[in-house]
Amino acid sequence: MPLCGCKPLDADVARNFQEIVTANGYPYESHDVETSDGFILELHRIAHGKTNADQGTKGHILLAPGILADADFFVMTFADRCVSFKLADAGYDVWVMAPRGTRGSSRHRTLTPQSREYWDFSFEEMGVFDVSACVDFILKQTNATKISYLGHSQGNAQMWAGLALKPELNDKLNVILAVAPVAYTGNQTSEAISAFADSGAPRLMYENGVNEIDPTDKTKWHLLSRALTNLPLFSKVSRWMVKSIDPVLSASRRLPVYFAHFPARSSVKSILHFAQGFREKNFARFDYGSEINVLKYGTTVPPDYDLSGVSVPVVFFLGGQDKLATKEDVSLLKARLPPGIVKEQNSYPLVGHSFLSDLPASQQPFLTDLVTALNTYSKKVDV
Repeated sequence: MPLCGCKPLDADVARNFQEIVTANGYPYESHDVETSDGFILELHRIAHGKTNADQGTKGHILLAPGILADADFFVMTFADRCVSFKLADAGYDVWVMAPRGTRGSSRHRTLTPQSREYWDFSFEEMGVFDVSACVDFILKQTNATKISYLGHSQGNAQMWAGLALKPELNDKLNVILAVAPVAYTGNQTSEAISAFADSGAPRLMYENGVNEIDPTDKTKWHLLSRALTNLPLFSKVSRWMVKSIDPVLSASRRLPVYFAHFPARSSVKSILHFAQGFREKNFARFDYGSEINVLKYGTTVPPDYDLSGVSVPVVFFLGGQDKLATKEDVSLLKARLPPGIVKEQNSYPLVGHSFLSDLPASQQPFLTDLVTALNTYSKKVDV
């Protein structure tokens, strides 16, 4: 019985990843994966769909969320248009990584979240250490020789960095499904993000010992979800703010659920690394300043990530209303990849950066195209 005449909240507001998965009738497993630099990551698994448990698997796929998101991103939308469930029902063994520093992956062998060293990472470390550790773990657990990869937003940036600095990753993947494929960001059109990056706030925070962005007070976000559900004026203002980043998401009737699961914890260094890309209009390693750059890179300016060695087939999925992964920036990324490595580029005019929409599944060709691409380019996987 709702109190004070308030509308009841959607049950998924209070559920975690496991609870959302099992509430929708899917199998669930959780695994710990230790990276070579000491982080202990939570790796979620949906091994099959609701009705195909005895049919064997078509292959294994690792899903990686974007910045300020954790694994919940891949299960928090409507069940009938949820990427994780769609892939499981299509016959795939679905693994979802929780990025370092987020709720499920906050442990470290020697460091604590109270230390600056703990938060000394950006998407580069996530690619070099986290992605490679999760890929190796899945290969060992399944005895496969290759797996597939789906990245959303920063989940792509970390893969490009990982492939550039750890090229042996190429041999372990059969396809990269790049959704809202972030790398270059100099042409992004979000006024809110531009204002934040141009203000110098990320650099100021980093240089003054602010190590993390921590919006994970669940009580606060559940109250926000309740306000979005019950207070029309508050809802209108909040949706206006979201609209500056994702105009499609801002209109979603499921926004109270999304705010209960997003944003997640992240390092200030990650934010600053992206702000660097906005400002310099490049896709380069982290800028520590000329003196430290010389020690780390041998040059006064950080080098661009060399993507010329990428040999994994890539399929792009672009939102027509995406203000972060714009067509101009995706074209720059495509030009940096080897000729012919991008096999398809799919665009959806009614989709924003999050790729979350209230449109019924039957009106979202993205979901069908995703499975079709996976079926096409993961055929040689050893399962």
